[in-house]
Amino acid sequence: MNWFYSEGGAQKGPVDDAAFRALVSNGTIRPDTLVWHEGMADWRPLSAADPGLAPQVVPPPPPGSAPAAGAPIPPGTVPNHLVGAILSTIFCCLPFGIVSIVFAAQVNSKLATRDLDGARAASRSANAWMWVAIGVGIAKMAFALFYVLVAAPEIHKALEEAAARGM
Repeated sequence: MNWFYSEGGAQKGPVDDAAFRALVSNGTIRPDTLVWHEGMADWRPLSAADPGLAPQVVPPPPPGSAPAAGAPIPPGTVPNHLVGAILSTIFCCLPFGIVSIVFAAQVNSKLATRDLDGARAASRSANAWMWVAIGVGIAKMAFALFYVLVAAPEIHKALEEAAARGM
């Protein structure tokens, strides 16, 4: 029997039974794909035209569900905070920023090995160390500002007085 199917609004076919089953198996033809063969009155979804073929198609998982067993968890499922880690390293505090980068780099590799709990822990650590680096950077800037505005003029004044006394 020769089959026809709709793809992107265009009619495809004819294809024989073996080729049609292969298209169903590889997901080209899904349960909602319109199909027709000689003897059918009109085009119908595969699930209505040949219910025996439709169950062979595995629908994609709904958004937010767990991936199929053995499949890597896609990157982006758990935030890695890599951009923030890099920026905090460059602009704030090098040692703590590097620790943040190390943890951020671990997130995607843990997801690839399906270690969701490990990826979440690495994500939390990367985020925490990023904020530590930012906090230390802000503290350093505040100290520098205090020194320039308050302490440095006092020190400069004391040095001038000491020099004037001949010390």
